[in-house]
Amino acid sequence: MRVVGVIAEYNPFHSGHAYHLARAKALARADYALAIMSGDFVQRGEPAMFPKKLRAKWALENGADLVLSLPAPYSLTSAAGFAKGAVGLMHKCGLVDALCFGSESGDMGLLSAALTAEEGPARATALREALQAGQSYPAACGSALRAALPSLPAGPNDILGLEYIRALKSLGSPMEPIALTRQGAGHDEGGLAAAHASATALRNGIRAGDWESLAPYLAATARTDIQNLVQSGGLREFGSLSQAILYALRRLSKDELAALGEVREGLENPLYRACRQAATVDELLALVKTRRYPMARLKRACLCALLGITGADLQATPQGDYLRVLGVRQEALPLLSRLNQCAVVPVVSRFADAARLSPAQSRLFEADMRAAEIACLATQTPQAAPFDFGEPLLIVD
Repeated sequence: MRVVGVIAEYNPFHSGHAYHLARAKALARADYALAIMSGDFVQRGEPAMFPKKLRAKWALENGADLVLSLPAPYSLTSAAGFAKGAVGLMHKCGLVDALCFGSESGDMGLLSAALTAEEGPARATALREALQAGQSYPAACGSALRAALPSLPAGPNDILGLEYIRALKSLGSPMEPIALTRQGAGHDEGGLAAAHASATALRNGIRAGDWESLAPYLAATARTDIQNLVQSGGLREFGSLSQAILYALRRLSKDELAALGEVREGLENPLYRACRQAATVDELLALVKTRRYPMARLKRACLCALLGITGADLQATPQGDYLRVLGVRQEALPLLSRLNQCAVVPVVSRFADAARLSPAQSRLFEADMRAAEIACLATQTPQAAPFDFGEPLLIVD
């Protein structure tokens, strides 16, 4: 049994993701694909537009064999923290042979050389100069990489791929990293003309109701599910949490703000002022955003306030790791059985499994349950918060 792992958000699942899963299996010569997917919140600092179980269903219908959930504290941190958390969970599965990720370069030799270059003095100098020139930290990382290794595209997927490789190296993991050249639109590109559109473009098309243009990129079942969500007001948007976020921020002192995840470099000071000056979260973000404090980081900090996630929680998270199973294909049930045998941390497929968690694991589990309930506040039409384990484990034929 060979297993390839992928790390994704599937917000929504689209043709590029199906291509990734198929190529990952082929390149790794794998029998199964195991996906670790962001749960109720995503790394750009927003609630996932679509519920996690729906996104898991789309993945299982289109190439994934087993889908695990990435806990919210890992989703709501930097690219390095996101990668370290997801790769750490995959490593703890104890059965994944290879990790396949999208990349602008698609060249493991270049990426390995870039990792070596990053550890040298030239990269540190270039990073410092880029930051002094006023670039945001993510942009400065790309500039520093291109300065250290001009032949590397150093796009967002390459940069995240480097974090995956770094995490594998730090764990001493035997998983083989595989870089797959990204096809179609680039990360965050807004058009629908490419062979594979970006998730950003698809979300914009969904908001506009442009179903005809969306059709080539979404599986038929996903398109139907999304149309039903739109009609019921079930899409989740960051702006719907506006008043809840302002409440969460205003009730915290400066010291409490400073203790939140993603709050550093004095960010607590403008946050403290702006959450009182602003009437909406969009106004707050406009007041605080600078090159030093990019939008995604500010949104993650806001959501950490809402969810009660502190920097100390993020540091302690690896001790609380567990594996939450969102769904499995019927034909891949042997893979789930193998996971239960090989995993070095508890596997949670149903609520009763949580009784086996340690105190640290229970804290992470409870934080993720809380995230699931709060994410329901982000819907366009007010909705109740159903019990996160209220349905049987998703098994797709």
